[in-house]
Amino acid sequence: MSRPAPAALIEARIAELLGPNTARNAVRTFCQRATGGPPEALTAADAPKVLAALRPTLRTLLGALTAEHVLGEIAREL
Repeated sequence: MSRPAPAALIEARIAELLGPNTARNAVRTFCQRATGGPPEALTAADAPKVLAALRPTLRTLLGALTAEHVLGEIAREL
């Protein structure tokens, strides 16, 4: 079984909480900001940069505990 692309995995996990459109836009925006490239080019090695960039926004939208839990789960899956 193949693993989903890192950006797809991040998007799927935050979509559960923020909805698919918000998740897609967030991943696109923060991939560009953190790596300078599109989500399709995100590698597992660059994913921690995107998660770090997402942290402040997720903490605001979800609360600190939920955001840290979600980010930790995503990091483990990657």
